[in-house]
Amino acid sequence: MTRSFTDPHAWARHKKAQLRKIPRSVRAEDERQAELAKKDALMLVSGTVPREVINRTRPFSRRRPSGMRRLPINAHSNRLRNSLRKMSRTVGGRRVKDIFFTAPYAPFILARGGTRTMVARGYMAEMNRRIRRRRLAALAQAQRRALVAA
Repeated sequence: MTRSFTDPHAWARHKKAQLRKIPRSVRAEDERQAELAKKDALMLVSGTVPREVINRTRPFSRRRPSGMRRLPINAHSNRLRNSLRKMSRTVGGRRVKDIFFTAPYAPFILARGGTRTMVARGYMAEMNRRIRRRRLAALAQAQRRALVAA
C-alpha cells in the first residue's frame, strides 16, 4: 500500500526513517549472502564417487583425462570440507567476508588452472558464477523494493 503525504515534514521524517534502516538491512543481506556462499562451497566439495574408482581411473590426470565431471570435488576423507572457514574483516571501512579452506592440499585441488599433473576442477569459476548470479538477483530485488517504497 502506498502512503500519501500532505505535509512535507512528515514525508521527510518518513524518508529519514527509511534511510536509517538501510545499513542494518545491507549488513543482514551481506551475512545472508556469505552463508549461502558457504553452503555452495560445501556442496561443491562433497562429491560421492567411491575412492576405489578414483584411485583406479585417475580421472583428473592431465595425461589421461576422462569424461568424469570435475565438480563436485570428491570427499575422500572430508578434510577439505571440514576445513572450510568463514571470516569477517574490515578493509577501508567496509566489512568483507572471506570464505577459505585450511586443508594443506586445498591450494592444489582448488587451483584455477590446475597443477602440472592435474586438470583444473573449475571450483573458483563456479563459485564466482553462483555468487555473481545471487548478487545480481539481490540487487534487482532491492531495486524493485525501492521503486515500490518510493
